[in-house]
Amino acid sequence: MEVYVKPLVKRIKMRYNFIDYSVKRLLTARMLAYTTIITNF
Repeated sequence: MEVYVKPLVKRIKMRYNFIDYSVKRLLTARMLAYTTIITNF
């Protein structure tokens, strides 16, 4: 059981980190877009 669970946890963590990274990048891009729009007006 232990041998099977560890790779699964590792895979879930990797996927979570990837989603977390994507969300952060998306938010950063959105913030940059908003600041650019605000400074242009």
